[in-house]
Amino acid sequence: MAEKMKKRNDGRYVSRVTLPGGEKIDVYGKTQREVKDQIDEIKLKYAMGTTSIKNKIILTEWANIWWDTVKKSKTGVSSQEGYLRAINNYILPELGHIKVTDVRPVHCQKLLNSMSDKSQSQQRQVKAALNGMFKYAVINGLIFGNPAQYVEFSVPADEKRNALSPEQVKILLKIAKGNRAEILVHLALYCGLRRGEIMGLRWNDIQGGQLHISRSVQVVNNKPEIKDPKSKAGFRTVPIPIHLQEMLSEVQRISEYVVPSTKGNLLSKTAFNKLWNPVLKQLPFKMVLHQLRHTYATNLHKLGLDPKIMQYLMGHAQLDMTLGTYTDIQDEQLLQASQKIVNILSVSQKSVKTA
Repeated sequence: MAEKMKKRNDGRYVSRVTLPGGEKIDVYGKTQREVKDQIDEIKLKYAMGTTSIKNKIILTEWANIWWDTVKKSKTGVSSQEGYLRAINNYILPELGHIKVTDVRPVHCQKLLNSMSDKSQSQQRQVKAALNGMFKYAVINGLIFGNPAQYVEFSVPADEKRNALSPEQVKILLKIAKGNRAEILVHLALYCGLRRGEIMGLRWNDIQGGQLHISRSVQVVNNKPEIKDPKSKAGFRTVPIPIHLQEMLSEVQRISEYVVPSTKGNLLSKTAFNKLWNPVLKQLPFKMVLHQLRHTYATNLHKLGLDPKIMQYLMGHAQLDMTLGTYTDIQDEQLLQASQKIVNILSVSQKSVKTA
């Protein structure tokens, strides 16, 4: 119930509300109507089950609670690192000082708008973190609605990372030739391996002109750790083009790993950058290693491979990543793919004529 409203010396009105649980709240307003409206809102919140009407917890504190309770150690390492970057680099610097109950959709949208020059993946990670922590606040009765639920992010014009053009492939191969990163480049470009799969590839995974992918590597605090491939579909057998088979046969083996550090160990983040960055610096265009997988998929398409075979070779769990529905791949189909992939080196450096 609310006590009688009083007018203060500063001209404002005040009334004290006592909730059924004994919690007392002083409500202030410039007019009696403003105070009455606030009291009605408090009663409504209590009736709907809000646990603490006076909750003054700020977003920084709530983010820590949400992280420790919901996310910490409950997702993959790379996913956790992405959430932490989103929280610490973007969300808390802008919104961390605001009470959870005071955050509105406009705050969340302004944050996403300020990231218009950032990548789509960074914006998506920030939105996911905002959605997660505010959804948990709704579940726990701190707020009634999720202020981040309908925010939208914009994609930078240059966000899309296409496959390399034939001319770019020629330039890359020329720069990588004789470089420590040459095998890395060819495994990504002509076998479609992900970075972690290349890092975890062992010589005994190469048998009969094929790569048997059964592990990957994730780097945590600059320390490489062996893990399973990205999904069940990541376990696969990939044909090795003839030119790459010849290159691999000539590599001096200093380690059980095909692409190791200079000391023969698994590549750390630092060691990987020392291997790959010198190539990037010499390129006359910007690119990331993952674009070589895109280029591999494009070249498979040029070769006319069945979409389901493409999905299998790419290690995609869902064909909407490549073109259709995942199915089992038979040995004879792999043999046909192997025969076609013999020509992938030349195809990658030729333009496709269009009508």
